[in-house]
Formats: sequence, C-alpha cells, structure tokens
Amino acid sequence: MAQQEADVSAWAPPQPDATFGDDGAVDPHEAGLEVWHTLLLRLAGALPDDLLTQARSWLAEGGRVDVAQAVGFAAATARVPVLAQDAALMAAELRAAGDDAEMVDSLDRIDETVILPVPWAFSAIDPRREDLTEHHGPLDLTTLGPEHPALDEMDAALRQAIETGPELVAVWRAWRTPADGAPWPAPRRVYVVQAGHEATGEDLVDITSWLQEILLDAGEDAPQVEVCGPGIPVPGYQSSACAHGALVWADEPAEPVRMARVFDLVDPQEGPLFDEDHPLIDDLGELTRLLRYLGNGLPVLTTSATMADFLDPERPEVVPLTFRTDGRWVWTDTISYYLEHYGLAPEPELLDYLRRTQDEGPEVSDVALHRVLSFLQHPDEDEPVWSVPQVSA
Repeated sequence: MAQQEADVSAWAPPQPDATFGDDGAVDPHEAGLEVWHTLLLRLAGALPDDLLTQARSWLAEGGRVDVAQAVGFAAATARVPVLAQDAALMAAELRAAGDDAEMVDSLDRIDETVILPVPWAFSAIDPRREDLTEHHGPLDLTTLGPEHPALDEMDAALRQAIETGPELVAVWRAWRTPADGAPWPAPRRVYVVQAGHEATGEDLVDITSWLQEILLDAGEDAPQVEVCGPGIPVPGYQSSACAHGALVWADEPAEPVRMARVFDLVDPQEGPLFDEDHPLIDDLGELTRLLRYLGNGLPVLTTSATMADFLDPERPEVVPLTFRTDGRWVWTDTISYYLEHYGLAPEPELLDYLRRTQDEGPEVSDVALHRVLSFLQHPDEDEPVWSVPQVSA
C-alpha cells in the first residue's frame, strides 16, 4: 500500500533552553559541546562531507578554534547561510583565541524561523542496486541477519560495534542523492543515531567520533554520522533521512505489527459487510474508553477523503479513513465510526488487546513508528489488509 504524506519527523525533543544573540554576548568558554555539536548537525548536507567529518573529529579532540575557522571559511566561500547564533558562537571563539573573525562576520545570517529547503533525497537502499528495486522505504532491517542484501559491510560493522558500545536508542541508514536527480554527487550513506535519554553534549560528540572511526576502519570514506540526543531539535536533513531510510539497529525489541480488520467480509457483489451477529459494545463506560484510545492513536496515513456508511447508504459519505497506530496495531477511523454510531465492536483480537490496555492514549516511539510505516509499505502476505476506497493504494 502506498502511503500518503504523513508526519514522520524522527522525534521532536523540546527546544534548547539557551540561545545566543550577538557574538558580544557569547562566552565561548561557557558554550558547551552540545551547542557546537548542534551547529554541525544544522550544517550537515550543506558543507562538504569530508569537512563535516573532520570538524566532528576536531570537536571530539577539543579543537573548537579549528572548527570555527574551517566551518566559517567553507560557509563564507560557498555562501551557505547559518543561524545568527551559530555565526556569533564561531566569531566569539575566534576572537577569544586572538584570531581574525572577519570571514565569519561576513556570513549570511538567518534566524530560526527560516526553513531552508533540503537539496537531497533519501532512500532506504542504494539506488544503484537494481536487484533491490522492491525494497523501497522506509524499511525495518533490525530483525534481518547480515546476509540480507539490503545490508552491507558498513551496516554490519556498525551493528557489531553498537552491541558493546554506549547506550543508544536506534540507528537509521539512508542513501542520499541530489533531489533534482542530478548524476553527481554519487549516492552517499548517511547514518542517523538516536542517543540515550541521559546523553550529554559530550556524549554526543564522543559517540559521533567513535562511530566515524568504526566506519573509517570498515572502509567508508568521510563517514556521515548524525547523532541526535535529548533536548536537541532534529533538523530537517536528519529527519528526512530517518523517514525515508532503513532502521538498521534498535534497542527496542521488534513486535509484530497487526492491521485491524474493519468488516467481517467483503462480498464481490454487495461490498463490505458486517455479520448479523457482530458483537456490540453496550457498556457506555467501555465504549467511551475504547473511542478515546482509538482516537488518540498516532495518525500515520492522513486523508480528508471519506466513504459511504454501508449501514445507511442514504447518508452522505461521512466515514473517515485516516490510519492510526499505537505501535502494535494499525487501525482506521472507520472502526471508530462504526463503534461510535452503531456500537459495533472492533475485531475480536483488537478488542481483547484494547481491553488489556489500560492507557488513556498510546505513546508511540520513533522506532515503533518507523516499523509501522515499514509494515504499511511491506505488509505481511497473510495480513488481512483491506484497502479502503479513495485512499492511495
């Protein structure tokens, strides 16, 4: 089933507490590593790959002046706009070291309200692999062995190292190509890492440097490793890579994703039907709780399209079709409609699951969301997926 556009931002941590104004107000000695790490996250995909890799290594070694000089020069000569707070940070670092900050002062500065287009497209597989055309993204590769064709030696090296490394939540890998289809630059691996909830700015810098070294040892040239952590807004570049890439490692165990059936059967002549003895929900309290949980599911395929009420064909098309999830089950608002208006219970297995779930509303992790989106792109052959009318299939 082809998904409609969904909100698949990898995760949405809160905005950082501290911001920087003009460089005169910035004390580079008080600016933590997290601020410098975030600066490089924001410039990923805009600066040359080899510079970004080197800058992250310098940062891990304490070379903030080197980072400011090199990044400032590259951004100025290529006319890459930077956030005003990032330019101020680099200028303050250079002046504190007694260096000339004129190049950084000349940078094109923008504020956080400006959203620049990402000139890259991302995919779950190397577009040069003609043998993998059926493996379109997003993909969940966490349950597959290293021999799977969608995984390569770089993925294997990273997965092996992570098992004995610092606490991480997940790793995505995407292949980056020019958004306009240009033949150059060649496809490039980009890894996006979600660090643990307790990770500090120093941890993020160290994890980045460590994973870069792992990939360099495995033969990757200028490895692109984007490590995101708590309290850091994820830029569009990294979010897009996650949304369209492959999940290659996750700390969260994989659970089978189930698609909820709406109707009891679909007759070739009469269309979708409910059994005459379809179970009803008579208890108002239970009905309310079920509707609340179903309605609080995370939308994954959103549409304004509606379909006819098969129990009242005279009504206008009012039945909603949006798909929602709690990470374990996927259901449509169609189920909620027939439950609310007719008391028709969800399918037995979903109803049993909902009765055992005491939560008011589901909380879906980024890993679980990615697995659901992968499932919707590649449903199990024996899953009773019913494609509702007017939704892209």
